[in-house]
Amino acid sequence: MHQTSLWRAAKTFDRTPAMMLAAVTLLLLAHHVGCQAAEVDSGDGSANPPVMSPARADDDRPAKPVRTADWQRWFPDEQCWFDLKQKIVIVDGQICQQEALLEMFACPAGTKDHESIVSVNCRAATIHAYLLAVGTQTGSPVRYEPEYAPASGTEIEIFVYWTDENGKSHGCKAQELVRHFKTGEAMQHPWVFAGSEFWQDEDGQEHYMAESGDLICVSNFPTATLDVPVKSSQANEELLYEPFTERIPPRDTKVRLVLRPCQTDAGNEDER
Repeated sequence: MHQTSLWRAAKTFDRTPAMMLAAVTLLLLAHHVGCQAAEVDSGDGSANPPVMSPARADDDRPAKPVRTADWQRWFPDEQCWFDLKQKIVIVDGQICQQEALLEMFACPAGTKDHESIVSVNCRAATIHAYLLAVGTQTGSPVRYEPEYAPASGTEIEIFVYWTDENGKSHGCKAQELVRHFKTGEAMQHPWVFAGSEFWQDEDGQEHYMAESGDLICVSNFPTATLDVPVKSSQANEELLYEPFTERIPPRDTKVRLVLRPCQTDAGNEDER
């Protein structure tokens, strides 16, 4: 079965845990990759790879990242992992800009770096697959016809970790690095696993649409893997978000994102 057909199967079958598992099994077979703990690539060898510990009772931030041997990945050439025990996805990247108006929070490196804060070193489809692997369900991308309907899906918390030039470790929610252009306050809305879409080229090959850059969006795109579940225009004159520049480390700083599915889906409210 062609790889893109398997992606379509994953998007179609992820409505129940059993169907999701079947789709992920197909993906594993397609790439001839085992999922046994002893055979899994567990990381890139860097010191103290950040993985989520349970949040403190008095704080909704994650506890300080700790080292784990539970990371797995199916694609060793990509800097992206998943942890079945903690039900999280981990992806490495770098800061790509600090000042321009935003359409994305994060994009695959070399795509929409000029309008994102983070570029990640993996495919958007890999993050989609790993979210499915940890039991997350897609919803639907934003729709504009016959009337506006916001993106839906499992809510995904995103945390960002980096080390500054003095060796000090930092960590925060991704929303804390995004500022509302009009209010000057940090972004309040969550992200949901919308799941993007596929398109077929003239040769009949199917492509995962978020690979063009629409990975973690702050403006609504029907091609988004993760989107905000509120009205947020992609028109240049109506963009709502910009980087929270003073909170963001310098360009090219290495960062690690941790994506953690929530138990409840995000609500659908319009942002004025």
